[in-house]
Amino acid sequence: MSNSEPFGGKVLVFGVATRFQTVNYSLVKSFLWQKIEILMLIKNMRAKEDKVFAEFLLRVGNGIQPTIHDDLILFPEKMVIKYESEKVCEDALIDVFVYLEEFLNTLLPNGLPSHKLVLKANFPIILLRKLDPSNSLCNGTRMVCERFDNYVKHVEIIIGKYAEKQVLFPRIPLSLAENEGYPFSV
Repeated sequence: MSNSEPFGGKVLVFGVATRFQTVNYSLVKSFLWQKIEILMLIKNMRAKEDKVFAEFLLRVGNGIQPTIHDDLILFPEKMVIKYESEKVCEDALIDVFVYLEEFLNTLLPNGLPSHKLVLKANFPIILLRKLDPSNSLCNGTRMVCERFDNYVKHVEIIIGKYAEKQVLFPRIPLSLAENEGYPFSV
């Protein structure tokens, strides 16, 4: 590599916990520190869904959350599920559990395509399911997206016997098999 820039001119992202004291023998003491552009993240986007928990984390980070002894942190009453019986605790956990968007976006259930499909006008697409073979709507049919309404996609077949034929695709709901093991339905 003939580039004399640090890290070969590549952009690197370093994650630093700003609430903790920086160790002297770290990146801050390196000769590279003067060449680093520091960008601070202001909002915790993951915490916007649960304000109570986000505030609790800030109090812990700032050292103002009440503690029991020096090593135990006192949880707020709203975050504690009182033990009455195994069944009551389990029901309470299930009722209040929120699936974070980041977690849901990582799921790839068998038999379903990716969770997000972005189509644009004049975008070429290929049909992957047999919908109507008599009108050439089967696996491998090539089409172009023309326009989109709320519940209908307007496309044009671009090859074969039905080339230039206009086709309307309704919104088709997808569903998982009952035994997929996910605690929610699509």
